[in-house]
Amino acid sequence: PKTGAQVMWNHLLRWRGEGRYYDFKGYIVQANGQISTTTGGDLWEKFPYYLKGGSPETHDGDYISLFLEYKAPARRKGEVLLVKDPLNQVDTPRKAWQYLVGQRRVRMAPTVAYDTPNPAFSGMATWDDAYMFNGALDRYDWKLLGKKEMYIPYNCYKADGQYDPKEIYTAGHLNPDMLRWELHRVWVVEADLKQGKRHIYARRVFLIDEDSWVLILCDSYDGRGSLWRSNMGPVLNAYDLPGVVQRLQVHYDLQRDQYAINNGQTEMPNVTV
Repeated sequence: PKTGAQVMWNHLLRWRGEGRYYDFKGYIVQANGQISTTTGGDLWEKFPYYLKGGSPETHDGDYISLFLEYKAPARRKGEVLLVKDPLNQVDTPRKAWQYLVGQRRVRMAPTVAYDTPNPAFSGMATWDDAYMFNGALDRYDWKLLGKKEMYIPYNCYKADGQYDPKEIYTAGHLNPDMLRWELHRVWVVEADLKQGKRHIYARRVFLIDEDSWVLILCDSYDGRGSLWRSNMGPVLNAYDLPGVVQRLQVHYDLQRDQYAINNGQTEMPNVTV
């Protein structure tokens, strides 16, 4: 890669199979260690970019589509979210729809993008924090700072296993006994908010694994230049895929001394197809 944007595109288009389904859960961990289940449901993902037998002629222009049906909390049970991300989100923005149980109708959901707070995580993560980063690249200037070796959470099979949430989601941070760190080469990309653009993060620094193109770590800074949030996405080698995949994502809010868990797999296995 010659630019930061190229590295980010490699992350967005990384190999994750043709599709997958899982029953996921989201959690909030308070400063005192109290754990709250904030969301849960069934999630189906499809990656048209990698469908077998695909070609430029048959490709529909989307690189990911997802269908999410909420089962928790009770007030959101039955709510549905459908998102389709095209390759060119500047000319063709993300398409998103929501079915809201209280309204009993489907509505377009253009705000399910960028820095809109994800309601599942009590304001500790934005929609574009999902997958460590997703969506259009048009609000930032992307600078490639180079490559370096560092220890990153890799082959974290314990963190992806079946445990009581209290065993892994401890006060302040994940239980270190559940993580495994390896020395890897990572690309370092800095994103600075463009003049005239709006986002709650004025600056972000991403660390992307050179081998898998998975975005592993991210630091996000507020408008004053202070470190605000730090996200971590442990990975593991899915031998049946085969490929290095990321499921668990941790969103640390350093100013609130709390963190959120996206796609926790403590109670239901993740199925990749």
